[in-house]
Amino acid sequence: MFSIDTLRSDLSDTSGAGTVLRAAWDAFALAGAVARALAWREDTDPVAALSAAAAADAGRDLLPPPAEGSAPPLPGDVGPGLADGLAEVLDRVRQRLDEQGRAAEAPDDLYALHAAADRAGEAAACLRNLRAA
Repeated sequence: MFSIDTLRSDLSDTSGAGTVLRAAWDAFALAGAVARALAWREDTDPVAALSAAAAADAGRDLLPPPAEGSAPPLPGDVGPGLADGLAEVLDRVRQRLDEQGRAAEAPDDLYALHAAADRAGEAAACLRNLRAA
């Protein structure tokens, strides 16, 4: 079964870039879906939620799609607590993509990894600010 802990573990993997890129792609996909779901709740700020979704989608689109499998399923209990956990995961995504960007040799890879890292930071910040004022 898929969980945020799985993402955290995969983002800590040091065996290769593929595992990290897949985990980053999954984190972006899940964060976008959760943010869109939260946009309709009365206890969240819809602008922050949709901004988080847009940043997550943009980050995901900068990464290669997974060779197999599909996006992680949306958990049944979508709430602000899940958004907080995903914000932490996206902080780790930002860090790992920046690391990979520094090691990239191809200019296109360097740009894509650093740009995706920036989108992870934006999505994380928006997820932290979902609570309605």
